[in-house]
Amino acid sequence: MKRLLIILVALLMVGCTTNELVNEAATPLTDVVEFDKYEVAEAFNVLLKAGDYEGMHDFEYSKDMATFLEENDLSDVFEQLDLGAVVEQQAIKESEKSGFIILSTPTIFENKSLDVNLVFDAENKISGFNVGQFTGDLSTTLDVDALALGVKHHQAFADQNLESLVKAFEYTEQMNKVIEEGLFENDITSERYGTLVEVKEGYTFEVSGYLVVSIPVIYETKSFNYDLALDSNGKIAGLSFSEFAEKTLEADNEKVTEIALNADVNDMSLPGILTVPSEGENFPVVILVHGSGASD
Repeated sequence: MKRLLIILVALLMVGCTTNELVNEAATPLTDVVEFDKYEVAEAFNVLLKAGDYEGMHDFEYSKDMATFLEENDLSDVFEQLDLGAVVEQQAIKESEKSGFIILSTPTIFENKSLDVNLVFDAENKISGFNVGQFTGDLSTTLDVDALALGVKHHQAFADQNLESLVKAFEYTEQMNKVIEEGLFENDITSERYGTLVEVKEGYTFEVSGYLVVSIPVIYETKSFNYDLALDSNGKIAGLSFSEFAEKTLEADNEKVTEIALNADVNDMSLPGILTVPSEGENFPVVILVHGSGASD
């Protein structure tokens, strides 16, 4: 079991350190061989959705991966991840890193939403697979109006309607435990902020496989964003207050150009997006750092 856990960790890190899964002497992709990686990825996804882990052994793997599969049961690997059944698999995305092709499938599981990544080496063999941050669209599976839900939940909070907060909404198991411990009675009340003055237009964004509904609100003594995190089933998985930030207009895609960048810092690759006007030159620069509240 110890060996299984060690290898599993290595697999999960392939998105950041792909070379750890294969011989360091592996050569980058050069000649294009007639081989449809997308067909392989789609077949892998079909087996994953069906829970057919034995069938996953039938693909062509690199030597290291083949050895791993001979020594370990994939059903145990996925059981440890505790993802639950596959709910939805979205369009496959392709990227390249250090000479390896990565096909990522944004996948919504019962318990979490993640990207399932297949890594192909220069010989078109699967040299690793892992799960990573979800890059798809969570709204496709929600049967609820997320914004309406956020507004309704905040109104119950503003009205100090404890019964409504507890009984009128559907929460995840973990959130129910926090509520039972007195979340709304002890930790979160609107009394400290005074009278509600105004509710601004809400908006949504996705973070780590959750859809966050953010409602900018103004009280007598404080303004902040009332944030609800929804899982793939539309259940409330978290509640937090963030820095006040109103909805901004989306950029006109015809007037800007977005360029994906990767910065190598301390042996790590930090992804980012450079957005520049489509016309002109010598523009001022603004750097937005992830995790910085309103600037995120």
